[in-house]
Amino acid sequence: AYRFVYLAPQELLTAYVTIALLGGLVLSTPVIATQIYAFSKPGLKSGERRFFSASMVFGTLSFGVGVLFAWFVMAPFMLSFMIQFSRSVEVEAAISVHEYVSFLLTVFLIFGIVFELPVIVVLLTQLGIVKPAWLVKSRKVMIVVIFLVAALITPPDVASQILVAVPIIGLYELSIALSRVFYRRKRQKEDEDEEEEEETEEA
Repeated sequence: AYRFVYLAPQELLTAYVTIALLGGLVLSTPVIATQIYAFSKPGLKSGERRFFSASMVFGTLSFGVGVLFAWFVMAPFMLSFMIQFSRSVEVEAAISVHEYVSFLLTVFLIFGIVFELPVIVVLLTQLGIVKPAWLVKSRKVMIVVIFLVAALITPPDVASQILVAVPIIGLYELSIALSRVFYRRKRQKEDEDEEEEEETEEA
């Protein structure tokens, strides 16, 4: 196990304050999201309101799942690997409290954002920026990119790289499936609107 130390007189207090501020931000997120929705609601149509509110809910849940994945799976795995590595060179593992908190926050942020991928893809699909065909065509390239990113954010071993890459690839496949569904709905809605406009012009 690591032996925690602090190198500056204020470091431990600063770590507590940082954790408290982040905890307050997490607890206040539902209130902030509600206020953003209330501000945007008057300018949205009924369908857009439902989509906007659903995006906020699922976006928050996805970020939370990413943080939980980092806390229960990736952080312990990465810390275990690094402490085993230090033992191989007979160097005692003592980590600064500030560095430990920074490490955890970085891992949480990375995986929280990564798990937002399906929500982001759905939003881009609704805006007409991304199409399912483009996602399918880019699958092979994206898999290579995902493994490269996994290699950069994990310890230098194949097991941790695969442990990170496989869930991200799964999220990418889920993003393709959701993009197809929402793109199909978007096309149907556009076709219906065009038919209504034609009927109105004929009348």
